[in-house]
Amino acid sequence: MEVLERPMPEDCFVQAPTTLQVQLYLEWFAQTRTEILEENVTEFTVRNCLSCLKRTVKLHTQYQYTQLQNAEIDKYIEKRLVSGKYVSTSARHKPVAPLDVAEDIIQFLFTYDECMGFYCFLRNQVAFAIQLMLFRCVRPGEITGTDAWY
Repeated sequence: MEVLERPMPEDCFVQAPTTLQVQLYLEWFAQTRTEILEENVTEFTVRNCLSCLKRTVKLHTQYQYTQLQNAEIDKYIEKRLVSGKYVSTSARHKPVAPLDVAEDIIQFLFTYDECMGFYCFLRNQVAFAIQLMLFRCVRPGEITGTDAWY
């Protein structure tokens, strides 16, 4: 079981990729990845991909890109990917879940709950958060439940 928990040597970074390698990776990602709603990925998706890459590099190599390197990568995204139409910057309509959906979720939370104790307190917090999201017109995906997403 110990073997399954360790990453394979070829899956880890030995050294941090250069800014040129990061730029080439982002361009490849933008050119080969297609979105469900549009032909191109969005700039936001590319920046999230970059953020994940930076976290992985820092985790495996303890290397953190400098402000100058980050600015160079940001400039590349703006000048090459956005201006070159590799990524989309258009806004899309993002629907909010209707009242019926929120009611069904809250009913499910309370009807099919088999746990007792402290969990009940958490269930009440989730139900309250759903109501807040509903009445503030916030999509559930806009609230992040982890500190791993910077």
